[in-house]
Amino acid sequence: GGMESCTGDLAARLVPPPGTKRDVWQRLEGTFVAIGALNTEKISAPFVHMSDGCMDIIAVPAAVGRMDFFSMGIKLANGGGHVRDRRLFHWKATQMRFRPEDPTDKYNVDGEVLEGLPISITVLPSLARLITVKSWDR
Repeated sequence: GGMESCTGDLAARLVPPPGTKRDVWQRLEGTFVAIGALNTEKISAPFVHMSDGCMDIIAVPAAVGRMDFFSMGIKLANGGGHVRDRRLFHWKATQMRFRPEDPTDKYNVDGEVLEGLPISITVLPSLARLITVKSWDR
């Protein structure tokens, strides 16, 4: 068997260019082996920052073969070079939607398996206050 994949419609509301308030949506229809919506996980998305008011969307189309997907994992572990791979889609966004084409398609969201349900994720800036420690060393 091949890698698991899900076909559907992916849309992301992009972060507007500085000084503008344009509402720009990027849309892809296709089959994906992975879609990440990340805002704190630096390994998969090296340009994320918890307080920038956006998330990084990384989508891996099914056209990326098993060996290439494996090599992207090695690049991921070695500093995030995977996000410069032209076969991937990488956007800074404030909102993301995914609608599976087939209601029997299953996909995993943070450990929960969703079956054919559309999903929408929106960044809500400044909703929570976090106190972080720069270093545990004194």
